Amino acid sequence: MWLFTRYGFFSTACAYGKTLTAATIAPGLIMVRAHDRQHLEALRKRFPAHLGGLKIKATENTDFFFPLLVPKRKWAEVCKGLAAETNWNKFKPEAERITRSMEHGHDYVNAIYQVWGTLERLQRAVEGPADRRTAASADVDVFLPTHISHA
Repeated sequence: MWLFTRYGFFSTACAYGKTLTAATIAPGLIMVRAHDRQHLEALRKRFPAHLGGLKIKATENTDFFFPLLVPKRKWAEVCKGLAAETNWNKFKPEAERITRSMEHGHDYVNAIYQVWGTLERLQRAVEGPADRRTAASADVDVFLPTHISHA
C-alpha cells in the first residue's frame, strides 16, 4: 500500500527478508519503506510509542533505500493515529507545511503534485463530462470541482 502523509511517502507490505522470500512473507510484520530517511524519522517522532524503539535500516540494493520493520498491530495503531489527526481540508498545503523544514521537503511536495496530476488525468480519461453530470445529479453528496488549481 502506498501512503502519502503529511510526514512523507511510505510503501508498506508484509515483510520478507533473509529467511523469507517474496513468496513466503511474515504477515504479522509490516515493512514500512521510504525513499527519504527523514520521512521515517518524522513518522517515528510523531508516533514514539509505536515506532520510537525501531531501527531504520539503510540499503542500496532495493527500490526503497530505507525500510523499517513494524509489528502489524503497531502499524495499525499508527494508521489509526494518522486518520485521527486529520484536521485539514487540503492535503497538499498541509504536507508542505509539515515537510518544509526537511532537506527534500520541497521535492516531496512537488512529487505529490505530479502524482495528483497523473491521477487527475486518469480520472478525466475514465470519466467524461457526461459522467460528471450524472454523478452531480445523483442522490449523493459529491464534490466536483469545476476549476482545479495547484495553489
